[in-house]
Amino acid sequence: MINLVFIGTIINYTALFMTAAIGSCISLKTGDLNLGGEGQIYTGGFLTAIILSSFSSETFNTLPSFIPVFIALFTSILAGGIITLISALFKQYRNTDFLLTSFIISAAICPLIDGLIAGPFRYTKGNLLATSFISQRYRFTRLFPPSAINLYIIAAILLCILAWLFFKKTQFGKQIIIYGKSKEYLLYTGVSEKKIVFSSAFFSGGLHALTGAMAILGMYYTCHSGFSAGMGWSALSVALIAKSNPLLVIPVSFFISCLVNTANQIALFNNFDFDISSLIQGIILFIISVPVLKKEYRAKTSEKKESK
Repeated sequence: MINLVFIGTIINYTALFMTAAIGSCISLKTGDLNLGGEGQIYTGGFLTAIILSSFSSETFNTLPSFIPVFIALFTSILAGGIITLISALFKQYRNTDFLLTSFIISAAICPLIDGLIAGPFRYTKGNLLATSFISQRYRFTRLFPPSAINLYIIAAILLCILAWLFFKKTQFGKQIIIYGKSKEYLLYTGVSEKKIVFSSAFFSGGLHALTGAMAILGMYYTCHSGFSAGMGWSALSVALIAKSNPLLVIPVSFFISCLVNTANQIALFNNFDFDISSLIQGIILFIISVPVLKKEYRAKTSEKKESK
């Protein structure tokens, strides 16, 4: 018998991984590594849940549903972009590591949102540590109930195609790629470094925040404590495995989604005391990092030989 709920979960997570992975790809194209995906996704989901919950009263019933959704999405993307811009500013003006600052900021945001959910924004009519549920009219329509499959999977695929066209066909997309491979060469041509660094950081964080917003609109309908745990790292794994190719992000996202959700289901049915999906993500990231470390080691070795 086909389990529509399980299939729907895999497809929905595939769409979420694709969205966040494109954000990671943008950062990787510039030669940076955005490790703040967890916090950015959490921020987008939290803001979406809070904003749409505030529009769920009878006062706003006459308001077209797309207006509150647009406000929530715009606010979430803006917040995610600003969070990542902080790391870009530190990199540009204080020469700090983008990888390190993005991770530290994310590590600070997650417990802050946990505290807000447990405190002033907690839904008091249930035992779940979460915000209030958003109104039914703001939720994505389920195509095959009780499965949570919705049309966002199509939008996520289109996003990957548009990202591929952006890097392949547009001048600015090509400049981002050249900047990541040879920054000095590109800067000698007169291209603004700040424009590339700040815009790529903003859209990387914005897409991660959009992922959190889509998770609320299409799956959870509330921002429960720690819902983004592992999602950012899975998206980063997708981007690394796909080698920052937006088209390859599509099948790799499906593969990682199957892997993660199957592991979670096995852990649930067998009462495992540890998080199997996090263990799998760690193994995947380790396997991915080995060729990169080998490449860096060979480059350093060749430099030492040339200096001698």
